Amino acid sequence: MAITSYTTYDDVRAVLGVTDNELTDATLGLSVYDMSLQTELVDVGPSLPSVFATVDALDPSTQSDIQAAFVTATKLFATYAVAKQLGSALPMFSPKEMTDGKSMMQRFGTNPYQDTLARIDKAFNRNLDRLVKAYGAVNAALVDTPLRTFMLSGSPSSDRVTVG
Repeated sequence: MAITSYTTYDDVRAVLGVTDNELTDATLGLSVYDMSLQTELVDVGPSLPSVFATVDALDPSTQSDIQAAFVTATKLFATYAVAKQLGSALPMFSPKEMTDGKSMMQRFGTNPYQDTLARIDKAFNRNLDRLVKAYGAVNAALVDTPLRTFMLSGSPSSDRVTVG
C-alpha cells in the first residue's frame, strides 16, 4: 500500500513544518518512504497492513469503537513514521532563505531542527504505543468473535456391525 493509504502528504509536511515548495509530492512519493513505512507497520504486527485495509474499507458508521481507534492510531503512527524518516534530511530540503530576485537559496550550516526532531520522535513513540494497543484490541476482537459451526461429526449410539 502507498503512503497515501495511511496518511496525506500535507499531514507529513505539517508535522515537519515545511511547505509543498520545500518538500514536494514527488519526493514524498518516493518508494524509499513507502518501504520504510511498510517495514514500520509490519514490525508492529505482520498482518497489520492487511487488517488495516480491511477495517479502513468499512463504512466509518459501521466500525466499532475498537476498529475506529485502530484506524486512527494507524493513520497517526504512519504520519509520524514518515516524518521521522524525513527528519534526518530536514536541513537539506528546508532552506534558510529563498529569494526570487536571483533564484537564490541558502541552507542552514548547522541543524536548527533539533527541537522539531525531538518532538517528532516523542510523538512517534507515543503513537507507536497507541498503535500497539489498538492493534492488540482489534486482533482480540477478531479472535473473540465466535465462529458458526456448519458441520459436526456424530457417532451412532449402537454398533451397526454387531447389532443385526
